[in-house]
Amino acid sequence: MRIAIDHQVTSLQDAGGMSRYHYELAQKLRGRENISLDLLLGGESSVLPFAALAGGGVRVESRKSRLGPGYPRYAMNALWTAAIAPMRGRYDVYHATYQRWEPTIRHRALVATHHDATQERFPELFRNASAIHARKRRLYQRADMVICVSESARLDLVEIYGVDASRTRVVYHGVTPLAEDETGPNDQGPPYLLYVGSRSAYKNFPALMEAFAAAETARDMRLIVAGGGRLERRGARGNCGTRVGEAGHAAAARG
Repeated sequence: MRIAIDHQVTSLQDAGGMSRYHYELAQKLRGRENISLDLLLGGESSVLPFAALAGGGVRVESRKSRLGPGYPRYAMNALWTAAIAPMRGRYDVYHATYQRWEPTIRHRALVATHHDATQERFPELFRNASAIHARKRRLYQRADMVICVSESARLDLVEIYGVDASRTRVVYHGVTPLAEDETGPNDQGPPYLLYVGSRSAYKNFPALMEAFAAAETARDMRLIVAGGGRLERRGARGNCGTRVGEAGHAAAARG
């Protein structure tokens, strides 16, 4: 079976849940009998080592991008895909990684993943919610199968987009074991809460800050934030002052 995964997610982000999802998928397909996988990524600068997946039936077509994540890089990779995909033949399965599909990637079956309905449920938090909705509707109507990461996501998909339930499958996220720290647990310092992710409005980070500042049970705790940019630059410390800190870059996140 020949499978293709496109550039969309790695064009738009260097780190994030969707990048991790497709990296893990490719990693688990690597070395499977009778499966060949092409990662048609083009220019990318992901913190995840996609290039290291080459071998074991996986072909990685990527190069280091001078453009940061966003739509200019997306447009360049779409043009690159249009140039090279027709020469790769027809795939048995093409897994589109975001809200569109690349028409020049020839395929027998198109698969998409529905992660959540955040933009549909909270359109006021996104300036382009209607455009996102329209793109996802076209993709889901075209797809032969839509993977949903939870039963709740599947119900949203069926309700909002009218996708026939027979074209959906619920496949929960797997968990890759983290590398064990040979130095053992670090019990020094006060207890802390760990927040991981961006601090976009829909993540409700300001509400977390307010709750943390007001909670009596958290008076002796710190809030450690990983991801989302510098706290000072985003003005995100609120009333918590030095009780909020940033986690350093984690090398383990690359593997």
